[in-house]
Amino acid sequence: MAVGATCTAFIAGSEAVDKGFRRSKLPGTRFQYEGLRAMRILLVGAGGVGSAAVAIATRRSFIDALVVADYDPARAERAAALGDARICASTVDASSAEAISALCRGHAITHVLNAVDPRFVMPIFNGALAAGADYLDMAMSLSRPHEQRPYEECGIKLGDEQFAAASQWEAAGRLAFVGIGVEPGLSDVFARYAADSRRCASWGWIAHPR
Repeated sequence: MAVGATCTAFIAGSEAVDKGFRRSKLPGTRFQYEGLRAMRILLVGAGGVGSAAVAIATRRSFIDALVVADYDPARAERAAALGDARICASTVDASSAEAISALCRGHAITHVLNAVDPRFVMPIFNGALAAGADYLDMAMSLSRPHEQRPYEECGIKLGDEQFAAASQWEAAGRLAFVGIGVEPGLSDVFARYAADSRRCASWGWIAHPR
């Protein structure tokens, strides 16, 4: 698994932090990415987060198609009803990797964006890999306590199941961006920025613009 331009390209309201980005001359589109191939995205989850992602997608020229999928067909239809011909609604069981994979293949999906409860991370993650699609999520695979010594030893940590599959993603030549939400995703970006631009103060570290 690796981090690249796809993540930055999808962030709403991001500044041009990567030299690959340039200002777009197209109405309603903030940035374009030089050489970025058109994306066919499966968005799993049409709740608050998913609906916001759909609205952002309408302003992104690099998106060729967006399939908004939810267990509740009415919710998927509402989220997709923005008058953009690239967006359509579908129904999917997020607990089934096979269902995710089949939906990906049926729409020639290149990227899967997971916007549902973290309990469904692994089926969606595995379904995307099986279909040969890149993957993004805002949460990670869940942690579990140690079975014998839950108060003395660390059990399965947040994201362990996904990181354990890194070699499979690398072998398939696919990318997986995990935990790119506000926490741990955006907070990690802030921490890295602070680490790169910190100045020492008597009471701790303060981040300053360069």
